[in-house]
Amino acid sequence: PVSRSIPKIRISTRQADTLADKRIVVVIDAWEHTSRHPTGHYVRTIGSIGDIDCESEVILLEHDVCIRDFSPAIYKCLPAVGPNGEWDPTPTDLLRRVDLRAT
Repeated sequence: PVSRSIPKIRISTRQADTLADKRIVVVIDAWEHTSRHPTGHYVRTIGSIGDIDCESEVILLEHDVCIRDFSPAIYKCLPAVGPNGEWDPTPTDLLRRVDLRAT
C-alpha cells in the first residue's frame, strides 16, 4: 500500500518474482486476531511501481474514486459541445452562474 493507513496484506502466489516491482490489487480474506497482517488474494496488476499512470490509478483506488468510463446514457444527458469541442454556455446559463473565466 502507498498509504500507511492501509495494512500490508499477506498473499500466497507463484508469481512473486513477476509481481515484485508491480502495484497490485488484493482483497482481504481474513485477519486472525493473532496475526499482525491480514491474509488476502491477488486480483489484478495495476502497473509498474514508479509509472505515473499506475501511481495515479493507485491514488484514485486508495481513495475510492470511481475511474470507470461513463455509460452512453450518461453522455446523452450532457449538453452538446460546440465546434471547438467544448461546451459553450448559453446566455441563460450565464445568468444563473458567477462567471469566473476572467479570474
